[in-house]
Amino acid sequence: MARGIGDSVTAFSQWRATRPFLAGLLTLFAGMELAVVPVLSVRFILIQGGPGIGSLLVAAALVGCGILLWTKPWRHNLLGAGIIALAFTSYVTTNLGGFLIGMVLALIGGALAVSWRAIEK
Repeated sequence: MARGIGDSVTAFSQWRATRPFLAGLLTLFAGMELAVVPVLSVRFILIQGGPGIGSLLVAAALVGCGILLWTKPWRHNLLGAGIIALAFTSYVTTNLGGFLIGMVLALIGGALAVSWRAIEK
């Protein structure tokens, strides 16, 4: 059964309204931004060792939290607090939090996740 673009947009809007969508999106972007620099310099990570791996672990955890915000929105308080903690951890482990861009994105995403409330019907 073929659905029109309007039906898809409506379905996406309804799905998005029941989740902390923007918080998850900003958290995903933060994780990807924090992962870009270490991945682009893989040779440097091999020389650097533990801290290079730590930055990838923080980035992967942020991406995971962003996805969990979309799939398990009732956990938004716990995930938001974890995202904020990971954002501050990224300042130490990933070159000033991804030159502060990834850290700020994660802090905003975590704050939005903690403050999100489901729409009552």
